[in-house]
Amino acid sequence: LTMMAQTVVERRDSFEDVNLAPEEEELTVKVVLVGDSSVGKTSLMRRFVAATFDDTTTSTIGIDFEYKSVRVGGQSVRVSIWDTCGAERFRSVATSYFRNAGVVVLVMDIARPTQSSIDEWFREVRIANETAPCVLVLNKVDLATAGQCRMALDAARDWAAMRNIGPECVLQTSARSGIGVDEVFYLAATLAARYATAIRARPATRGATSRAVVLTPPPEPSCRLGCCSSH
Repeated sequence: LTMMAQTVVERRDSFEDVNLAPEEEELTVKVVLVGDSSVGKTSLMRRFVAATFDDTTTSTIGIDFEYKSVRVGGQSVRVSIWDTCGAERFRSVATSYFRNAGVVVLVMDIARPTQSSIDEWFREVRIANETAPCVLVLNKVDLATAGQCRMALDAARDWAAMRNIGPECVLQTSARSGIGVDEVFYLAATLAARYATAIRARPATRGATSRAVVLTPPPEPSCRLGCCSSH
């Protein structure tokens, strides 16, 4: 966790609140948080936007929304964050927000991996949006031992690799302490900005689809996160 905290501090030099120059244009990117109820999506968003943590945070009903303007690599980026409800009865509402996402952040509780539905969430994301970058976040590291964190990170990276998600997109966080939170949203903003740029740069072709890239779906792998034994 100490190394992770150092990484976050180093990156803050390039990830700061924005004061726009008079003629500077700001790029808006859409970041969607998904995952089961009570994994800490709302807390991660509020920690990033307002630098606060509230133990009494209740489950999101439908969709919550916040934004923060930051500077990434010299570019002013307005990070539009959509916090989706993890409850089963609101899942259809959540999936409607995946279609135009610039990046999807999949969140799971590192202390409760066997109770996660991360495989189901990932499938729903890819049904709605085949190409948006994904980031996998293991939240609540403050409730796990160092050994549990290492094991969970290794398993999560294996899971991600089989779904074309690179190891740099698998992160551990604590919304309570703030560890890793800025790093997640820095990465999300960077990936979403690149994704938006790639789409804009795509040549306009008559009859072309709206997708910038076509990915070959990976084979259905066995989940090693311990979250799918009941499926």
